[in-house]
Amino acid sequence: MAFYKMQSLPDMRGEDIKTTYPRMTGGRVVTTDELAARVSEESTFSAGEVKGILASVCKYLAWYMRDGDRVKVDGLGTFSASLGMADDAEPEVPGVTRRNARSVRVRGVNLRADKQLVYEMNRGLRLERSPYKPGRSSARYTPEERLARALEHLGTHPYLTVRDYRALTGLCATPAREELRRWASTPGSGLRTSGTGSHRVYVKE
Repeated sequence: MAFYKMQSLPDMRGEDIKTTYPRMTGGRVVTTDELAARVSEESTFSAGEVKGILASVCKYLAWYMRDGDRVKVDGLGTFSASLGMADDAEPEVPGVTRRNARSVRVRGVNLRADKQLVYEMNRGLRLERSPYKPGRSSARYTPEERLARALEHLGTHPYLTVRDYRALTGLCATPAREELRRWASTPGSGLRTSGTGSHRVYVKE
């Protein structure tokens, strides 16, 4: 049995309509030892051999992805590298700053799940709505108050990132990103975008 909760997104159209979407909640972390033991029960490999195979798969996934390749594992998905700026490097702002390859790092891995994997999960899915309703730290600020905090930040910083906005407002990543985009497209908000994609930041109008 798995639990889910309905998570709200901010109203991006100004119609005071809340949109929610389901999200898994709770659950535990399954370790490599437990996974290897399960696989060994259905194969001729020992748990130790399964762990060795998994370690080799991880090694070569990294080996291919660091060369810019995408790795497709049938039944699992397609893996590719996700890039970002190094911890000590500021984002590139066109016309203001320029970053070279030494400022770029692999920040994570993109996984596009195989349809078979999704099918297997849905086939035995049993869901129940979570009875827990934790409070959200962003509830203490209205959208206008969040905008004011963003503009105050820009009074002492050259730009604002989604991460900065999350820290200032308590919003989760997706709501923070969408709300910033709405403010940037709203005439007179005081915000505009600079840069594109993962290098997009927000500056004063």
